[in-house]
Amino acid sequence: MQHGNLNIILGPPGTGKTTKLISLVEKHLTDGIRPEHIGYLAFTRKAANEAADRAFIKFDYGKDDLPYFRTIHSLCFHQLHLKRADVMGPTHYRELGDMLGLEVDGGATMEEGQIFGMKTGDKLFFLENLSRVQRIPLYDIFNKQDDDNISWFELERLQRALIKYKEKRKIIDYTDMLVKCLEKKTFPKLRILFVDEAQDLSKVQWDIINEIGKDTEIVYVAGDDDQAIYRWAGADVDQFINLKGNSTVLNQSYRVPLSIWELATKLSLRIKSRINKEFKPQEDKGDVRYYLDPEDVDISKDNWYLLARNGYMLNQLENICIKNGYPYSILGRRSPLNAEALQAIRLWTRLSKGESIVGSGIKLIYKYMVTRCPRGINPDGYYTISDFELKPGIWHERLNKIDTKRREYYIMLLKRGEKLDKEPRIKIGTIHGVKGGEAEHVLLLTDIAPRTYREMHALPDDEIRVFYVAITRAKKSLHIVQPNTNMYFDI
Repeated sequence: MQHGNLNIILGPPGTGKTTKLISLVEKHLTDGIRPEHIGYLAFTRKAANEAADRAFIKFDYGKDDLPYFRTIHSLCFHQLHLKRADVMGPTHYRELGDMLGLEVDGGATMEEGQIFGMKTGDKLFFLENLSRVQRIPLYDIFNKQDDDNISWFELERLQRALIKYKEKRKIIDYTDMLVKCLEKKTFPKLRILFVDEAQDLSKVQWDIINEIGKDTEIVYVAGDDDQAIYRWAGADVDQFINLKGNSTVLNQSYRVPLSIWELATKLSLRIKSRINKEFKPQEDKGDVRYYLDPEDVDISKDNWYLLARNGYMLNQLENICIKNGYPYSILGRRSPLNAEALQAIRLWTRLSKGESIVGSGIKLIYKYMVTRCPRGINPDGYYTISDFELKPGIWHERLNKIDTKRREYYIMLLKRGEKLDKEPRIKIGTIHGVKGGEAEHVLLLTDIAPRTYREMHALPDDEIRVFYVAITRAKKSLHIVQPNTNMYFDI
């Protein structure tokens, strides 16, 4: 990207990148720039929403006052005046998959950091899209991937079928939105442009940023190449690394303590292609410990991330929480503490105490009882226990259709004094799933899947960045579990 007034803001972990960008937004508003002449574009919806929410609060604006605080995809959707029905969704992908005899379940998420956990149909859709966002011929994409279950015949067939399917249905996909915006050049006229999470942008997204930015007065591009962990999904981190402009390093972390900062610094220096930058840790010393077994880590209190490189390893971490009665959620999935069964327990407890509850709640209670639900219950009416042939009692005796494993887990939670109605203090996830987040303590598995291991040797910088992101989520302590296999990342 070339611009006469390009400002590059490098934000290492926990250095307040969003706060810095919002302060710059405030400066330009104070200088008289109208809010509709400022664009704030981010890679993820989370980052775009966070910036917009902070701006709404700080400047007392409504949503319509900041029309260009969006993701790049959302901007193109808006500029092309599309409706939801104009864009391919999960139903369309499954329908086309069925027509081609391919299993599709929407497995192409950003949380795994690779595609091998997907169904074959998802992989084919992913690879076809990757060729377009990277602007690389499909055959070259095919030759780069190493999944023996993917054939060129299937991939080329899907590409042809997808084009015909979209033409027949008169719909487009998310990458088509970007391409059409570029072709039509239907971009807003802005005076100031902010680009957040720029290390994660694809070639097509960079083309859009270049097109919007060439007519603006000032461009701010913010990110951290050391945290660029989406090359596998099309991110072009080299464009970010090679930017020429006025660079500012946010050099004070408000998250990472000294001992973790020292480890993170050593890790970052192993990255061969990077922007040299230094930042200071927060004032606490912090703690880094090593273990042979994740069960040896005491996670009985405080806020935790339990992290693994690959999704199939999360079951091991989940089982530790279930076995010990710790409240947890798995990122990207429903928490057992948000389950319908738990709601039935809460309602039964109220009913047993003599309170009246709504009829829909009564039906939910009966769903977990062997006793059949009486007919004629008004979902919007209110009932007490005396309205039914029920006797008060403890929930795990009365709600006898809750499966044994779940019942024992809830009982153990209560015995430990854990709160069932609060956000779980333990979050389990892949490293990709927690990017942008933080926790007081982090437990990290170092084993990696065979394919990840092979890719690590082909592209070592990318895997170093993934584990750099993992260890810099911790605010107080980092607990590293030594590998159980000969395929692992060496910290």
